[in-house]
Amino acid sequence: MDRNYLSLAGQDQIDELYPYLDLPGEWIGGLLELGAQIRRGDGLGDFFIKACRYFAETGENPDFSDWPDPVVKGIPRPDFYIFLSLLAVRTIREVHGKMGIPEEITRETCRGVGTKSRDYFFFAGVPGTVKRAIYWFLHPMGGVLFKIGRFEYMLRKSSEVHESFPEKLGGDPWVLDMHIPGGGAMTWEACRDSWIGGLNFFGERFPDRPAEAVVCVSWIFSPDLPLFLPSDSHLVRLQERVSLYPVSWSEREGVPFIMGTSSENPEDWPERTSLQRAYKGHILGGGKVRTGAMFIGKPEILDNLPR
Repeated sequence: MDRNYLSLAGQDQIDELYPYLDLPGEWIGGLLELGAQIRRGDGLGDFFIKACRYFAETGENPDFSDWPDPVVKGIPRPDFYIFLSLLAVRTIREVHGKMGIPEEITRETCRGVGTKSRDYFFFAGVPGTVKRAIYWFLHPMGGVLFKIGRFEYMLRKSSEVHESFPEKLGGDPWVLDMHIPGGGAMTWEACRDSWIGGLNFFGERFPDRPAEAVVCVSWIFSPDLPLFLPSDSHLVRLQERVSLYPVSWSEREGVPFIMGTSSENPEDWPERTSLQRAYKGHILGGGKVRTGAMFIGKPEILDNLPR
Protein backbone atom coordinates (compact mmCIF):
# COMPACT_ATOMS: atom_id res chain seq x y z
CA MET A 1 0.00 0.00 0.00
CA ASP A 2 2.82 2.42 0.84
CA ARG A 3 4.41 1.87 -2.55
CA ASN A 4 1.02 2.48 -4.14
CA TYR A 5 0.77 5.81 -2.37
CA LEU A 6 4.32 6.79 -3.29
CA SER A 7 3.57 6.12 -6.93
CA LEU A 8 1.31 9.19 -6.86
CA ALA A 9 4.46 11.28 -6.58
CA GLY A 10 5.95 9.80 -9.76
CA GLN A 11 5.86 11.46 -13.15
CA ASP A 12 3.70 8.76 -14.73
CA GLN A 13 0.89 9.27 -12.23
CA ILE A 14 1.22 13.06 -12.26
CA ASP A 15 1.06 13.10 -16.06
CA GLU A 16 -1.98 10.81 -16.06
CA LEU A 17 -4.02 12.25 -13.20
CA TYR A 18 -3.17 15.96 -13.04
CA PRO A 19 -5.08 16.91 -16.25
CA TYR A 20 -8.30 15.71 -14.59
CA LEU A 21 -7.98 18.49 -12.01
CA ASP A 22 -7.98 21.13 -14.78
CA LEU A 23 -5.27 23.17 -13.06
CA PRO A 24 -2.57 25.38 -14.61
CA GLY A 25 0.12 23.51 -16.51
CA GLU A 26 2.83 25.68 -15.01
CA TRP A 27 2.27 24.04 -11.63
CA ILE A 28 3.44 20.64 -12.89
CA GLY A 29 7.13 21.43 -12.70
CA GLY A 30 6.89 22.18 -9.00
CA LEU A 31 4.90 19.00 -8.38
CA LEU A 32 7.46 16.89 -10.22
CA GLU A 33 10.24 18.41 -8.15
CA LEU A 34 8.34 17.85 -4.92
CA GLY A 35 7.37 14.35 -6.01
CA ALA A 36 11.02 13.44 -6.46
CA GLN A 37 11.68 14.61 -2.91
CA ILE A 38 8.79 12.51 -1.61
CA ARG A 39 9.95 9.36 -3.41
CA ARG A 40 13.41 9.48 -1.88
CA GLY A 41 11.86 7.81 1.14
CA ASP A 42 13.15 10.17 3.82
CA GLY A 43 11.04 12.03 6.38
CA LEU A 44 8.99 13.73 3.66
CA GLY A 45 8.09 10.36 2.19
CA ASP A 46 6.97 9.12 5.60
CA PHE A 47 4.87 12.26 6.06
CA PHE A 48 3.32 11.72 2.64
CA ILE A 49 2.33 8.13 3.45
CA LYS A 50 0.91 9.28 6.78
CA ALA A 51 -1.20 11.93 5.01
CA CYS A 52 -2.47 9.46 2.40
CA ARG A 53 -3.36 6.89 5.04
CA TYR A 54 -5.16 9.46 7.17
CA PHE A 55 -7.06 10.68 4.14
CA ALA A 56 -8.06 7.35 2.64
CA GLU A 57 -8.08 4.83 5.48
CA THR A 58 -9.41 6.45 8.66
CA GLY A 59 -13.04 5.75 7.84
CA GLU A 60 -14.12 9.22 8.98
CA ASN A 61 -13.83 12.80 7.82
CA PRO A 62 -10.12 13.69 7.87
CA ASP A 63 -9.34 17.19 9.14
CA PHE A 64 -6.14 18.63 7.65
CA SER A 65 -6.82 22.17 8.85
CA ASP A 66 -3.94 22.17 11.32
CA TRP A 67 -1.51 20.09 9.32
CA PRO A 68 1.69 22.00 8.48
CA ASP A 69 2.99 22.69 5.01
CA PRO A 70 6.18 20.63 4.55
CA VAL A 71 9.34 22.70 4.23
CA VAL A 72 11.70 21.63 1.47
CA LYS A 73 15.06 23.37 1.12
CA GLY A 74 13.79 26.08 3.45
CA ILE A 75 10.64 26.77 1.41
CA PRO A 76 7.09 25.88 2.57
CA ARG A 77 5.33 23.64 0.07
CA PRO A 78 1.53 23.92 0.34
CA ASP A 79 1.32 22.18 -3.05
CA PHE A 80 2.13 19.00 -1.13
CA TYR A 81 -1.62 18.64 -0.55
CA ILE A 82 -2.35 18.64 -4.28
CA PHE A 83 -1.07 15.06 -4.19
CA LEU A 84 -4.11 14.18 -2.08
CA SER A 85 -6.22 15.59 -4.90
CA LEU A 86 -4.39 13.21 -7.24
CA LEU A 87 -5.25 10.34 -4.89
CA ALA A 88 -8.87 11.47 -5.06
CA VAL A 89 -8.76 11.52 -8.86
CA ARG A 90 -7.25 8.05 -9.04
CA THR A 91 -9.95 6.66 -6.77
CA ILE A 92 -12.79 8.47 -8.56
CA ARG A 93 -11.68 7.06 -11.89
CA GLU A 94 -11.58 3.54 -10.45
CA VAL A 95 -15.00 3.87 -8.82
CA HIS A 96 -16.60 5.45 -11.88
CA GLY A 97 -15.13 2.75 -14.08
CA LYS A 98 -16.83 0.06 -12.01
CA MET A 99 -20.09 2.02 -12.05
CA GLY A 100 -20.01 2.63 -15.79
CA ILE A 101 -20.08 6.42 -15.38
CA PRO A 102 -19.48 8.32 -18.64
CA GLU A 103 -16.00 9.77 -18.97
CA GLU A 104 -17.33 13.32 -19.31
CA ILE A 105 -18.99 13.05 -15.88
CA THR A 106 -15.81 11.59 -14.39
CA ARG A 107 -13.74 14.46 -15.72
CA GLU A 108 -16.26 17.04 -14.51
CA THR A 109 -16.38 15.45 -11.05
CA CYS A 110 -12.58 15.47 -10.84
CA ARG A 111 -12.59 19.07 -12.01
CA GLY A 112 -14.68 19.78 -8.91
CA VAL A 113 -11.83 18.41 -6.81
CA GLY A 114 -9.49 20.80 -8.61
CA THR A 115 -11.58 23.84 -7.69
CA LYS A 116 -10.25 23.59 -4.12
CA SER A 117 -6.77 24.23 -5.49
CA ARG A 118 -7.98 27.11 -7.63
CA ASP A 119 -9.64 28.59 -4.54
CA TYR A 120 -6.39 28.27 -2.59
CA PHE A 121 -4.37 29.95 -5.32
CA PHE A 122 -6.87 32.81 -5.51
CA PHE A 123 -6.46 33.62 -1.83
CA ALA A 124 -2.81 32.62 -1.23
CA GLY A 125 -1.18 33.33 -4.61
CA VAL A 126 0.73 30.01 -4.64
CA PRO A 127 -0.29 26.45 -5.62
CA GLY A 128 -1.93 24.41 -2.88
CA THR A 129 -5.28 23.05 -1.73
CA VAL A 130 -7.81 24.34 0.79
CA LYS A 131 -6.93 21.93 3.58
CA ARG A 132 -10.20 22.25 5.47
CA ALA A 133 -12.01 21.06 2.32
CA ILE A 134 -9.99 17.90 1.65
CA TYR A 135 -12.48 15.74 3.55
CA TRP A 136 -15.08 16.64 0.92
CA PHE A 137 -13.23 14.58 -1.69
CA LEU A 138 -14.40 11.41 0.08
CA HIS A 139 -17.91 11.96 -1.35
CA PRO A 140 -16.94 11.69 -5.03
CA MET A 141 -14.40 9.00 -4.11
CA GLY A 142 -17.30 7.00 -2.68
CA GLY A 143 -19.36 7.34 -5.86
CA VAL A 144 -22.12 9.33 -4.19
CA LEU A 145 -21.35 12.86 -5.39
CA PHE A 146 -21.14 13.89 -9.03
CA LYS A 147 -20.49 17.23 -10.66
CA ILE A 148 -22.93 17.97 -13.48
CA GLY A 149 -22.14 21.28 -15.11
CA ARG A 150 -21.86 24.12 -12.60
CA PHE A 151 -22.92 22.19 -9.47
CA GLU A 152 -22.22 19.03 -7.51
CA TYR A 153 -25.04 16.75 -6.34
CA MET A 154 -25.78 13.94 -3.92
CA LEU A 155 -29.05 11.99 -3.93
CA ARG A 156 -30.52 12.15 -0.44
CA LYS A 157 -33.79 12.24 1.48
CA SER A 158 -34.80 15.85 2.10
CA SER A 159 -34.65 15.37 5.90
CA GLU A 160 -30.99 14.34 5.58
CA VAL A 161 -30.17 17.72 4.07
CA HIS A 162 -32.05 19.84 6.60
CA GLU A 163 -34.83 19.15 9.07
CA SER A 164 -36.97 21.93 7.62
CA PHE A 165 -37.29 20.52 4.10
CA PRO A 166 -39.99 17.85 4.73
CA GLU A 167 -42.44 20.51 5.88
CA LYS A 168 -41.56 22.83 3.01
CA LEU A 169 -41.78 20.06 0.41
CA GLY A 170 -44.89 18.43 1.84
CA GLY A 171 -43.21 15.14 2.75
CA ASP A 172 -39.73 13.65 2.77
CA PRO A 173 -38.96 12.98 -0.90
CA TRP A 174 -35.68 12.12 -2.55
CA VAL A 175 -33.90 15.30 -3.59
CA LEU A 176 -30.68 16.40 -5.24
CA ASP A 177 -28.60 17.96 -2.48
CA MET A 178 -26.74 20.66 -4.39
CA HIS A 179 -23.26 21.87 -3.49
CA ILE A 180 -21.54 24.83 -5.08
CA PRO A 181 -17.83 24.56 -5.92
CA GLY A 182 -15.84 27.71 -6.49
CA GLY A 183 -15.59 29.18 -9.95
CA GLY A 184 -18.11 31.98 -10.27
CA ALA A 185 -20.20 32.16 -13.44
CA MET A 186 -23.48 31.30 -11.72
CA THR A 187 -25.54 32.62 -14.59
CA TRP A 188 -29.17 31.62 -14.82
CA GLU A 189 -28.42 29.53 -17.90
CA ALA A 190 -25.58 27.65 -16.16
CA CYS A 191 -27.78 26.93 -13.13
CA ARG A 192 -30.73 25.76 -15.19
CA ASP A 193 -28.61 23.53 -17.42
CA SER A 194 -26.91 21.95 -14.41
CA TRP A 195 -30.25 21.21 -12.70
CA ILE A 196 -31.65 19.60 -15.84
CA GLY A 197 -28.47 17.61 -16.35
CA GLY A 198 -28.46 16.50 -12.72
CA LEU A 199 -32.07 15.34 -12.78
CA ASN A 200 -31.49 13.44 -16.01
CA PHE A 201 -28.27 11.80 -14.79
CA PHE A 202 -29.61 10.67 -11.41
CA GLY A 203 -32.95 9.68 -12.93
CA GLU A 204 -31.20 7.32 -15.32
CA ARG A 205 -28.76 5.96 -12.74
CA PHE A 206 -31.12 5.61 -9.78
CA PRO A 207 -34.66 5.20 -11.16
CA ASP A 208 -35.84 3.66 -7.88
CA ARG A 209 -35.07 6.94 -6.07
CA PRO A 210 -36.58 9.68 -8.22
CA ALA A 211 -35.55 13.17 -7.09
CA GLU A 212 -38.49 15.54 -6.78
CA ALA A 213 -36.53 18.74 -6.17
CA VAL A 214 -33.11 20.36 -6.06
CA VAL A 215 -32.25 21.73 -2.61
CA CYS A 216 -29.34 23.60 -1.08
CA VAL A 217 -28.33 25.08 2.28
CA SER A 218 -25.70 27.80 1.90
CA TRP A 219 -24.76 31.40 2.56
CA ILE A 220 -25.28 31.87 -1.18
CA PHE A 221 -29.01 31.57 -0.55
CA SER A 222 -29.05 33.91 2.43
CA PRO A 223 -32.13 36.16 2.26
CA ASP A 224 -29.78 38.97 3.28
CA LEU A 225 -27.78 39.03 0.04
CA PRO A 226 -30.14 41.46 -1.76
CA LEU A 227 -29.42 43.98 1.00
CA PHE A 228 -25.86 44.48 -0.23
CA LEU A 229 -25.60 43.03 -3.73
CA PRO A 230 -26.84 44.73 -6.92
CA SER A 231 -30.29 43.68 -8.07
CA ASP A 232 -28.87 42.51 -11.41
CA SER A 233 -26.16 40.29 -9.87
CA HIS A 234 -26.25 36.60 -10.75
CA LEU A 235 -26.85 35.56 -7.14
CA VAL A 236 -29.76 37.93 -6.56
CA ARG A 237 -31.38 37.00 -9.87
CA LEU A 238 -31.02 33.32 -8.99
CA GLN A 239 -32.65 33.86 -5.60
CA GLU A 240 -35.65 35.44 -7.27
CA ARG A 241 -36.38 32.23 -9.20
CA VAL A 242 -36.29 29.70 -6.35
CA SER A 243 -38.10 29.20 -3.04
CA LEU A 244 -35.98 30.67 -0.29
CA TYR A 245 -35.99 30.92 3.51
CA PRO A 246 -33.46 31.38 6.36
CA VAL A 247 -32.43 28.37 8.43
CA SER A 248 -30.12 30.01 10.94
CA TRP A 249 -29.70 33.39 12.58
CA SER A 250 -25.92 33.37 12.51
CA GLU A 251 -24.44 36.73 11.64
CA ARG A 252 -21.49 36.11 9.31
CA GLU A 253 -22.02 33.03 7.17
CA GLY A 254 -19.66 32.39 4.27
CA VAL A 255 -16.62 34.32 5.51
CA PRO A 256 -14.07 31.54 4.81
CA PHE A 257 -15.45 31.04 1.30
CA ILE A 258 -15.63 34.73 0.41
CA MET A 259 -12.59 36.07 2.24
CA GLY A 260 -10.31 33.04 2.43
CA THR A 261 -9.87 33.51 6.17
CA SER A 262 -11.62 32.46 9.34
CA SER A 263 -10.83 35.77 11.07
CA GLU A 264 -13.80 37.23 12.90
CA ASN A 265 -12.39 40.75 12.57
CA PRO A 266 -13.75 42.47 9.42
CA GLU A 267 -10.77 44.79 9.42
CA ASP A 268 -8.64 41.78 8.46
CA TRP A 269 -10.78 40.89 5.47
CA PRO A 270 -9.51 41.55 1.92
CA GLU A 271 -11.30 43.79 -0.56
CA ARG A 272 -10.04 42.37 -3.85
CA THR A 273 -13.42 41.57 -5.38
CA SER A 274 -16.73 43.39 -5.56
CA LEU A 275 -18.33 40.62 -3.47
CA GLN A 276 -15.68 40.97 -0.75
CA ARG A 277 -16.13 44.73 -0.65
CA ALA A 278 -19.91 44.50 -0.54
CA TYR A 279 -19.95 41.79 2.14
CA LYS A 280 -17.40 43.61 4.30
CA GLY A 281 -19.25 46.91 4.02
CA HIS A 282 -22.52 45.21 4.95
CA ILE A 283 -21.03 43.66 8.09
CA LEU A 284 -19.21 46.85 9.13
CA GLY A 285 -22.51 48.67 8.73
CA GLY A 286 -24.16 46.36 11.26
CA GLY A 287 -25.69 43.91 8.79
CA LYS A 288 -25.96 40.15 9.12
CA VAL A 289 -25.69 37.28 6.67
CA ARG A 290 -27.71 34.24 7.67
CA THR A 291 -27.60 30.77 6.19
CA GLY A 292 -30.38 30.25 3.68
CA ALA A 293 -32.17 27.21 2.28
CA MET A 294 -33.30 26.91 -1.32
CA PHE A 295 -35.51 24.46 -3.15
CA ILE A 296 -36.97 24.25 -6.61
CA GLY A 297 -39.25 21.41 -7.70
CA LYS A 298 -38.61 19.09 -10.61
CA PRO A 299 -41.71 20.29 -12.53
CA GLU A 300 -40.52 23.88 -12.28
CA ILE A 301 -37.11 22.89 -13.58
CA LEU A 302 -38.23 20.73 -16.47
CA ASP A 303 -41.43 22.45 -17.55
CA ASN A 304 -41.61 26.03 -16.43
CA LEU A 305 -38.14 27.52 -16.40
CA PRO A 306 -37.60 30.40 -18.83
CA ARG A 307 -35.14 29.68 -21.59
